[in-house]
Amino acid sequence: MQLRFSLQNNLLGTLAISEPVGWDNCSLSLVRNTRWHSLSFEYSNNKLRFYQKSYNFITTAYENEGIDSVVVILVEIFDNETFTWQTIYEGFLRMKDLEIVRKKGNKYCECGLEQNDFAVKFKNKEEIKVGDFAINNINLHSQIIPKIDKVEAVEGANQYIVPSYGPDYYVLSPILFATIEDAGIINPLDNPNERNALDDSFQHFFNLKAATKYKLKIKTQASCFYYKYGDLTSARFIVKTAQSISTTINLLSNTSTPVLADFFDPARRNIIYNIDLDLEFTTTNDEKLFIYFLKENFDGGQSQVFWFFPLTDFIEITEMSVAPPSTAGLHFVDDVFKKMIETNSEVPNSYYSEFFGRTASGYTENGSGARTVLANGFEIRKLLPNPLRLTFKETFDALNAIFNLGIGIENVAGTKRIRIEKKEYFYKNDISLHIPNVNNLRTTVSDAYYFNQVKVGYEKYEDDGLNGLDDFLSKREYANSVKSIKSSLEITSKFIASGYAIETTRRTPISTKEWKYDNDTFVICLNNTFTAAEKNENFQNLTDLVQGITAYNLRIAPNRNLLRWRNWISPSTLKNADKTLKFTAGDGNYKAQSSMINTTYDTAYFGGNPLQENQNLVLSNNDALFVPEYYDFEAPLSWQELLQIKENPTFCISFDQGAGTPTLKGAPIDITLDTQKGKAKFKLLRK
Repeated sequence: MQLRFSLQNNLLGTLAISEPVGWDNCSLSLVRNTRWHSLSFEYSNNKLRFYQKSYNFITTAYENEGIDSVVVILVEIFDNETFTWQTIYEGFLRMKDLEIVRKKGNKYCECGLEQNDFAVKFKNKEEIKVGDFAINNINLHSQIIPKIDKVEAVEGANQYIVPSYGPDYYVLSPILFATIEDAGIINPLDNPNERNALDDSFQHFFNLKAATKYKLKIKTQASCFYYKYGDLTSARFIVKTAQSISTTINLLSNTSTPVLADFFDPARRNIIYNIDLDLEFTTTNDEKLFIYFLKENFDGGQSQVFWFFPLTDFIEITEMSVAPPSTAGLHFVDDVFKKMIETNSEVPNSYYSEFFGRTASGYTENGSGARTVLANGFEIRKLLPNPLRLTFKETFDALNAIFNLGIGIENVAGTKRIRIEKKEYFYKNDISLHIPNVNNLRTTVSDAYYFNQVKVGYEKYEDDGLNGLDDFLSKREYANSVKSIKSSLEITSKFIASGYAIETTRRTPISTKEWKYDNDTFVICLNNTFTAAEKNENFQNLTDLVQGITAYNLRIAPNRNLLRWRNWISPSTLKNADKTLKFTAGDGNYKAQSSMINTTYDTAYFGGNPLQENQNLVLSNNDALFVPEYYDFEAPLSWQELLQIKENPTFCISFDQGAGTPTLKGAPIDITLDTQKGKAKFKLLRK
């Protein structure tokens, strides 16, 4: 093994030195980052001692710039196959720990080391906010926002309707119902007799907006009492506007044979009429909706009708409110990560992601996450200049909760770059190195990969009133069959995906200086052309959704996010008979359902089958990315082999225990090389 060492300083240049004292006692480790899921070098030692030329170099640097002086130590190994030098370690001398020793005829200095590689420098800046992202004009549609007006029977009120507006018209009296709305001028109705009766004093109606869709529900149960004076031809329940709707329910009709109604006749008194209306209609102009009863006498007599209403009665009208579409300057996740990584690493072209990559940014094809954009509330409502500013950490963590991501460091043609992909990319089944004849193999349970509860969805959503009840982009909780461990997988995103929050923000005028979502970050999925927010064009079988075909972000609903995390959750129940992940709790609308179509590239596709937000998921052993067990052993390992593993950090290591024994494999978790003994301790996650 041939090593060479050098020191580097911006003022003093580069100096080739002999091996520092203490280097042979160091250990180098490849360790998998538990948050990033990639391998990185770690160096462990106490201090290194430097003599002669290296002593002069280090002390001169210290005299020039004190503890802020930057001295880099580079350690390289000669590759006998390629006849090239390869870097195995690059670090800083820790000048704040510098100790200078001067003895008669003997001078040296000692100091420790700090890692100085691409990953470490980037991680040190991952909580620094970055902005000035590329802007793309995206069309935002109007999601329906339901506005409900509901009146119900009032407990304790007289439950008998008495004639209020002449002998023939019986309206829903305020003594029975909470006040609906008051207004002055009555729109003309078609029937002159009705128009005369429903004059300016008729104050029980709903105001309707022009060109708006409405849903109307009326539920009541009525009994009809007849006086013995006069004959009753018909009794009708009427729902009517001037133009948009006219619905009549004939409760009692007899036009050929007069009915002599006796108030004291029990048979007549006990007739029950059920009224159960569920209507949808769209207005043309501003209108008023009237709801009333009408009775007609066969002989013009003075018969009267009395209606009885139970306390369960209600009238509910829902305005399916929409607003004009708008355009906003949003930011592709691909562009956001590129700007963040290149800014923090100070290295151009240091970002790569086939998952978020777009053909528009130089990739050969669009990744399955390419249609994802971000914006803050200011940008959605065009209150500029208030640009989006984010840290890499908060951005990655929020998107990881949705897409199940990992981060790796790649070396491409001598240049390092950050790679962001789905987590399975970093746990491939390919083999980087095979180790034969392993002795003293120890297999242990890895409880760090066991969960008995999963929390998924979004921390913040529109939770006000009806919108909150219908908002499916909220929180969910699930539990599996694991009993002997208590551990929760927390994968709730801090970004907002709620279509209601997007729409209320979009409708908030710029004259409103402060809006509750202005400083929040929204995530929005786009359509197949990357020009507008996705609605339902890739979905069908939408049920239990008031917003229906105008919904935002069906693709990243909580239960679909859960599907993307199947490979990380299913290892917990690999050896359990019951592999069901059971829904236990949820906020908002957890009954919403949809089916994804024509998008088999998305791991949340679910075979195109309907997926409900409170649906239990049956996991499969085939979903598992690994087995939650560690393989621990010690085996010979050379520098070249360590570098071979380092250059293939997403691959497995395989091993056997001698001829005729099965070959096992695992993902590297920790490999520590004792440079003096030429042996390494291996910890692998079983595959």
